[in-house]
Amino acid sequence: MSDGKDVLNLFAYTCGFSVAAAAGGANSTVSVDISPGNLDWGKANFARNSLEAGDHQFIRSDAAAYLERAHRQSKRFDLIVVDPPTFSHGRRRKQSFSVERDLTHLIAASVDVLRSGGVMMLSTSYRKLSIQDLRKRAQAGARGRRFKVIATPPLPIDYAMDRDHAKTAFLQFE
Repeated sequence: MSDGKDVLNLFAYTCGFSVAAAAGGANSTVSVDISPGNLDWGKANFARNSLEAGDHQFIRSDAAAYLERAHRQSKRFDLIVVDPPTFSHGRRRKQSFSVERDLTHLIAASVDVLRSGGVMMLSTSYRKLSIQDLRKRAQAGARGRRFKVIATPPLPIDYAMDRDHAKTAFLQFE
């Protein structure tokens, strides 16, 4: 799915999605995480997989702040991974992220930098949000931009007994 694409990985953690995208032939990846330690870990994962860092960036930033900058700078991506934690604290004490409160805004900001025909992988492990709720948040965040659900992969066998553990949808936007 990443071959020849420009990929944005928000809340990148150890940059696993970025490593997979780069190994899959992505033109470029941008891994965004607030933790410099996580980004260092991601760089090490690129090295462990014999992937050159050349067109792969590691950006220390709050995801929402990065999306605002990317939009102002007219950056665009073909594939965006939106896999936020249920809750996190930002660099400043007053800054925090909550899936329940902020997911729709995060989707909207991601849509702003997604190219026509681009795909958003939207995933959450927030137990109180069903796959139907996730789709409703995507619809609200799309702000009228049309999309279709192209996949809702099942949970890996390790988690299959806990249906509320995680939900993922791949959305393709016009």
